[in-house]
Amino acid sequence: VLYSGNMGNKQGLSIIADAAQAAAQDYPLLKFIVCGDGPAKGPMQKATEGLDNITFLPLQPFSQFNDLLNSADIHLLPQKLAAADLVLPSKLTGMLASGRPTLACAEVGTALYEEMTGRGVCVEPENSVQFSEALISLAQSKDLRVKLGKAARERALAYWDKPAVMETIEEELLDLCR
Repeated sequence: VLYSGNMGNKQGLSIIADAAQAAAQDYPLLKFIVCGDGPAKGPMQKATEGLDNITFLPLQPFSQFNDLLNSADIHLLPQKLAAADLVLPSKLTGMLASGRPTLACAEVGTALYEEMTGRGVCVEPENSVQFSEALISLAQSKDLRVKLGKAARERALAYWDKPAVMETIEEELLDLCR
């Protein structure tokens, strides 16, 4: 299970610490990799001190980014309620392209929720119990992970790949000229 990116306050990373604590005893094969830096890293390390199911890595070089994303079975995309619908997180395109499902915090009706529908699992922002339960359920269902991951990859290629984005921009510009 992978979280990679900024470890700031808007991410609501304490939900990952809660999930690691919840899984530690009953699901010892569930391993968390948290990769990145930021002001929330220290508190998160302190909250998970003594757990052997979570590993912290520094931000990885860009040349290793795809390998890192592809190494995950499940991506984690926590967000606090106040930040959950400002914009789609930039890391989302890489997560989708990896062909792995994402567990995200997003409310029904938000752009992130719509983007995740059929390609990942969404829970309410800042709901540690829902997050932990959804993660364990997803981890226990390989068929669901494969299905969601395949749909995520297809979405990335159809809508977020550079040629697809450029085609959309071109169409929008042509519409403006008419």
